[in-house]
Amino acid sequence: MTIVAVTISAFEGSRPVVSRSNPARICSCQFTASTLPRRRTRQDEPVDTAETPPAQPLAGDCPPGDGSLPAVPGLPDDGPLTVLEALAAAAWLIPAGRAVAYGGLAALLGAGGARQAGRAMAESAEGTPWWRVVRADGSLPTQLAVVAKGHWETEGTPLRGHDDPRVDLSAARWQPDAAAQRSLERLAQRSRQA
Repeated sequence: MTIVAVTISAFEGSRPVVSRSNPARICSCQFTASTLPRRRTRQDEPVDTAETPPAQPLAGDCPPGDGSLPAVPGLPDDGPLTVLEALAAAAWLIPAGRAVAYGGLAALLGAGGARQAGRAMAESAEGTPWWRVVRADGSLPTQLAVVAKGHWETEGTPLRGHDDPRVDLSAARWQPDAAAQRSLERLAQRSRQA
């Protein structure tokens, strides 16, 4: 299989885009963007699992306890956000081993819908834990499920069965605590400003 490389400029609009050549600190755990797996940028792009590095802990693994927003690559500290930016930032709040459906993430944020959440995951910054946001039946498109399964196994995400590459949402569904709920409310407020 061949992997198609997609080059993204250093800035998207006025917001910086994190790349492997520009690692950025993403959380208090001090993991950098350079330690994160390569994110597929197009749905029709083939995935070569042999070249996919193992999953690394992400910002969602160490959410802030005070309700502040996680440090998300490319996300400004303040000011308005688009709904897609807010949905992508909300994915960083989901802890390892947990998952939520596309529509569920949009409902928690109070903005957008399942299709917008899916688009937000596809267009999100490198390192966004997209594998924690799945279809309502716990699945992902086949080419993504191959990569996601490694993340799910590493994080201990409950799956439906050994040969069934779907998340068991009844066991893995993320229920935000008070701090995560405050973070979601802040993201929702910022998305309404746009």
